Amino acid sequence: MIKLLFFIQCTFITTYFCYAQKNIDSFYFKSPQPNHIEEVNSFDETIHGCYYKNTDSLIQVCISSDSIYTKYSIILTIPKINLKNKGYSIEDSLLHGIKDKKGIPFREINDTLYGILQQTSLFFKIDSNSVLKADNGNYYLNELQQEKYYSTIEISKNKEKLFIKECDHQQKQFPNKDLNIDEIIEKKQKILLANPNEMNWINFIKNNGFNEQTLYHQ
Repeated sequence: MIKLLFFIQCTFITTYFCYAQKNIDSFYFKSPQPNHIEEVNSFDETIHGCYYKNTDSLIQVCISSDSIYTKYSIILTIPKINLKNKGYSIEDSLLHGIKDKKGIPFREINDTLYGILQQTSLFFKIDSNSVLKADNGNYYLNELQQEKYYSTIEISKNKEKLFIKECDHQQKQFPNKDLNIDEIIEKKQKILLANPNEMNWINFIKNNGFNEQTLYHQ
């Protein structure tokens, strides 16, 4: 079970938290984006709530006033015949023995119990290193990287759908001409450092700069 948890956690982190591409070079912004927009200190209530990943209902993103958490569930299969000799028990309609000092919900189908183990991880929390900005109904999550650069993702909502968008600067159609990019070398690694002005940013958004999208729904 530990190996399974480790595999799922690593896969999830790779998919959702690798904002900067590090295969060949890295891409960052020089400052929190959009540069011409002031910071905000909370998410509006209209976007609060939990959203399921469109292709995997076991993964959720939950948004509160100042934070975003990810939740993902693992389904554990336990034959009823193995319940006692594995140290499991059922108390108050919960399955005990899997999570320390706490029961987990389960479903019983024929001779098998299906336990639901939920894990929670912090995705984003507004603080001095994590800057939130809002523009035209979109939220921009800026995370400090290497103590001096920023990675940025875009979040927006349309009715019951939530869109999380990232930048993949290695795609052929990536509009790097709109970003006023400098190339620098640090520790033998090339870094593309974007410093767009207001017009650069408008063109970048218009030309689909956030070109990697993951869809969630309520």
